[in-house]
Amino acid sequence: MRETCIACGGSPVPFLRCPDFLTSSGEFSIVRCTSCGFLWTAEAPRIEEMSRFYGMVYEQSIHPPLAHPLLRRVWMELQTRMRARMVERQAGTRCGNILDIGCGDGDFLRAMRRCGWHAIGVELTDEKRNKLTALGIHAVGPNDFPKLKDESFDAVTLWHALEHLHQPLDVLRRVRRLLKPGGVCVIAVPNAGSPQATRDGAMWFGFDVPRHLWHFTPETLARFLAQSGLSVREFRPNRIARFTISLLMMHIQRRKAWPRAVLHSLLRDVLLARTVDDASCMMCIAS
Repeated sequence: MRETCIACGGSPVPFLRCPDFLTSSGEFSIVRCTSCGFLWTAEAPRIEEMSRFYGMVYEQSIHPPLAHPLLRRVWMELQTRMRARMVERQAGTRCGNILDIGCGDGDFLRAMRRCGWHAIGVELTDEKRNKLTALGIHAVGPNDFPKLKDESFDAVTLWHALEHLHQPLDVLRRVRRLLKPGGVCVIAVPNAGSPQATRDGAMWFGFDVPRHLWHFTPETLARFLAQSGLSVREFRPNRIARFTISLLMMHIQRRKAWPRAVLHSLLRDVLLARTVDDASCMMCIAS
């Protein structure tokens, strides 16, 4: 267990014990810093052990049988286009260099390339990088990430990646050096301070232990960014994407009262989530 908070050096106290719904039958503890309130997974596996919590079992778990591949494809196309347009607006340019950390299957990078951007991704495993290379997408690994040239990117994005990283502060400090003057960093993470997180407790999708190592609120994410030399431009709620993940987790958790849970989530987490504090997922734009 990590003895001190990486955000402020404070001491941890027990907060919550959560099950891993996706790849194991284990439980993992989340602790809370007594000084700043930051939450983290106390019993997280070491980086060399994390692969057993991903892989094929993980991929199959996050694609329920009712989620037709065509529907997923349409949804991903819409989502990546919306993200690409938002990044262009925030960066203030229609063409530039972008780095996507945790680029996955490369959908977002392909969307940025269609917009005329020069796009590079960062992925952990050789297998994923080889697949991206076969698709014509340039992706580097963790060893080459520090070798990228300083002040070479107009935008850096982390779409639900920061909470998975073992050294988030080091990565954010590197991001700050990679950005050109006036460049923008866009980060999307679950909001552990949201009403849904409080309501669902250990069942909340955003905890997703042990894959999610860190559990941010707007306040703690802003503190991380300040420590890394980045400043927050804006926080935004991200409602629709979180609703779709809520539906997914209801399927995985096999909730018996799912019709009520769906209606509850649609009302409170989508229609009434007007601010970042209300939303179960948040997007932060920093520079």
